[in-house]
Order: sequence, then C-alpha cells, then structure tokens
Amino acid sequence: MVLGAPAAALGDGSEISCHIVLKQTGKNDVEEVFTGIDFPTDLLVRRKNTLCTTLLALITQLQKHKALLLSCGISIDSTITMILDQKYPFSSDIQTATTRAPCFDELLYRKGSNGFRQLGSFQTSFSDPVAPAHTFDSMVDVMAASGSGYGARDFFDMWEGMGVHPESHFILMFIINTPFTTFFPPLDTVTFEVQPEILPFISDPFHPPPIETITPFSTLSSPSRSSHEHTSGLVPYPSPPAPESPTSQMETSTFTPPTIPVAASRSSPLRVQRARSESVAPYPSPQHHHVKGICEQEILDFATLQPKATFTNGTRANSIAEFARCFNSMKGIILSLQLDPELLKQSRSFLCDSTEVALSGEQVLQYFRWTTSTFVKKRQLFAQARSLASRRWKGAIPGDSESDTDKKQLHNTLRAIHYLWSEDGPITNLDLALPSKHSKGDEKLAADLTQANLESSCKALKDFTEANN
Repeated sequence: MVLGAPAAALGDGSEISCHIVLKQTGKNDVEEVFTGIDFPTDLLVRRKNTLCTTLLALITQLQKHKALLLSCGISIDSTITMILDQKYPFSSDIQTATTRAPCFDELLYRKGSNGFRQLGSFQTSFSDPVAPAHTFDSMVDVMAASGSGYGARDFFDMWEGMGVHPESHFILMFIINTPFTTFFPPLDTVTFEVQPEILPFISDPFHPPPIETITPFSTLSSPSRSSHEHTSGLVPYPSPPAPESPTSQMETSTFTPPTIPVAASRSSPLRVQRARSESVAPYPSPQHHHVKGICEQEILDFATLQPKATFTNGTRANSIAEFARCFNSMKGIILSLQLDPELLKQSRSFLCDSTEVALSGEQVLQYFRWTTSTFVKKRQLFAQARSLASRRWKGAIPGDSESDTDKKQLHNTLRAIHYLWSEDGPITNLDLALPSKHSKGDEKLAADLTQANLESSCKALKDFTEANN
C-alpha cells in the first residue's frame, strides 16, 4: 500500500508544469508544454517522495491555465484546446494516459520502464474524485516525471531555465485511435451512417469493452471554424477510404447523431476493461474476427506459430534474432494460407463458420499487429541476410590483431548471419532455441546482432564475400 501525505509547499503559488502529448492514428504527435501553472496545494500529495495529483485536478487546472494563455494572445493547438474544453467531437474515442519519461517514440513510449500507464476514457474522467486519496489509485493518480527516465536528461536540461523541473512536472497523453481520420464541416451540416455490424470496432476494434449505449453530442455544439480548421474525427465506415480522398465518405448535408457504444462508466467495476491504445498496428477490417478461425482450420501448427508471429515492439538497437523469427513465423502463416507475401493486397476465399470470407495478406498481418510497411521493409532486409548466409568471406580472415576494426566487425556480422540464417539455423528452423547472450563464439555474435548492425553491413558485405563453390 502506498500512502500519501499532503505535499510540502512548493512555493506560495505551488507552481507546476505539464506536458500534453496528442497521439492520433496516422498523424504526427502534437505537443504542448505548459509552465507556471498555479496549482492548489490541497490537490497535491507526495507518494514515496514523488509529487502526485489526480487526472481530473490536472485537467481542471489546465483548463484555467489555457484560458489565461489564450486571453494573452498565446496560441495553443486547436485540437488540444477542443479536448480540454470538452468540445472535441467523438470524445468517447479519447483515451488518457500518463508516463514519467518524456519519451513518445511509437516503439518506446508504452514501455513499463518509462512509467507509462493508461488512465481510461477522457469522457468518463469527469466523474473522478478531484482530490487525491490517501492511498495510490492507479485509475486516477498522475505522478510527476522522473529526472532519470528515457530522454529525461536532454528534455529537462532544455527546459530547466523556463521553470520545468521533473519533481513538479506532469505528463498527460491524449490518445485518439481511429480506423482513419478525416476533415468534415461543422457537426450540424454533416450526416454519416453507422452500420450496426461494425459498431464493435468503434470503441475498441481489438477487444471491445463492456458497453453501455449513449447518444453523444446531445449537449455539445461545434464552434464556428474556418474551412481549413475543421476538426478531425471518426467517420465509422467498415472500409477506410483511400488516403488521397478521405472526404469521400461524406454524404448529405443534415447531421443525425448516431447511437454509439462507449466504454463502461469510470464508476463501474467493468471500467478496468477499458479500451487499449494500439499506436503501432492499424485497425482491423470487418474480416478481422475471422482470421483466427481460418488460421486454425488451415494451419496444423497454428497454436505454435501464433505467439511467435505476433508483432512486438522493439528498436533498431535490440537483438535482431527474435524479430527475424517473428517475421519468418508471420511469413509462414501467410504462405500456409496460400497467400503471396510479395502481393499482400491479393486475397482468396475461405469458408469460415459457413460463411465465405475473402481474406488478403494485409488483413492477416493486421490480426497479428503488423503494419504492411514494416513487413515489407523487413522482408527486404531479411532477404539480403538470407542471401549473405550462402556466401563466404573473400580473402584472408581478419584475426584478433587486425588493425582494420571495420573489416573485423564486418566479418563478425557475417558469422552471426551464418549462424542465424543458415539452413540449420534458428531463423530457418523455428523450433530451435534462439542464441543466448551468455554464450560464446558465433552464438554470442548472433545474439548481439542488432537491426542497426545488419542494415549497415549488408551492402558492404557483398563486396567482402563471394559465392560458395
């Protein structure tokens, strides 16, 4: 149990700072850093010497601070402004989260080592208690940043002179995951149709949470905006439009608010099953829920392949061995379904639960949380590695006394490639154990091989190797 005591005075005004990060599917992150926020001391506690407040307290004070900045002529991102003002359409799509490290890279920000934590729906946060409880509440508490987290040193060095310090700095994330976003005229001039069979994909297309039915926007009105400032939001059709014409989904000129299921109320015990944020993988098509059933009936060893093929986040500095096996498992599933990993948009028909389903390689990738672009890039990279595995070093083997360290490093990379991608290696044979970092020799080199090493070495190795006779 983590106890909280009233915060020691941070100064008469108890000033804090706050970093808001807006993440939207298919768009660049938007960031706003607010400094000098007056914060009531009775809404702050210390838990294990770390300053803590609640999500609702933070939002409430941000609303006041934002109004002050706007009155002084300081501009703030329009979407963040609408969210804080509770005027963002489709507010049920907004998930809130916090982290203790100013790291927002798509492959890194959700790591537990950053203190990342989801807080649930923005829409239901207004039923939260505003004052912190005596004990830590993982659903509402927001902890101050850490000065030692990923990227923290550079960030706080940059902002220190502007009154931003980790012990009184809070990070709040708004995550809006939609199958696609589009621009549309003010809400009273638009109509769109929500088809019942796709409603489960709106609040959480991967694992729809327990739902209650509400009619949104009944009390909200859209502010008057110029044509280049229209708000982006969800237009729920089962098949996303082509990127070059996102407005093709708009139909008539009369707005009829649909009835949309949203996550269970924050006050409900079922709230813990809130929607997930999946920033890396795309949202699924209506065929998504058929993929597993088709794979189970078509692939004998699917139960073994499934965990190996599911995409997991990593960085170019991580060991490449596990990721390469993940790719090969994914490719194996596509081939087992008699789909072409080179032509991912092509589909074939399957019979699933007495229903004929047309399934493409892209849709299979989506089920396993792969993006098409990532799969294609890795297919090209690993094809080069597989080709190099059939080649040998040309000329004298670099020894320990080799003065050319680059050449020696290239030779070590080739040894790692031979270990991993040879005919009897663990990438080709998925049942073999992956190399261990605690081993020696070629296995150790293979365990230490990173994506960055592989990418930088493939081209050079072609000049230093020759085909086996």
